Amino acid sequence: AHNHELTAASISGIGGIYDETVDFYNLNEKRYIEQNFPETYELLSNVGNVTMNDGEILSPQVSIADVNYQIYGGHFMEAKVAIVGEFVMDPIDGAFPR
Repeated sequence: AHNHELTAASISGIGGIYDETVDFYNLNEKRYIEQNFPETYELLSNVGNVTMNDGEILSPQVSIADVNYQIYGGHFMEAKVAIVGEFVMDPIDGAFPR
């Protein structure tokens, strides 16, 4: 978003990824719990937004599935593309508050 001078955008993606880091926000403890998934997973859905309001803020959510069809999800922190990664960023007019 920053490189393209966007103030806000929606993001989405699908594909095959590995070495994913996913966070879960524990509301009771008011902190993120980080989990790493080192194997290859199907990226079922990656949706979220990015805004340039007070610096770049990225908020993607992810759903991944393993070879046994077990599904995991949370706040998408990072991953490596294993097979193919198809990601789209659609500009949104203006910025939205956090």
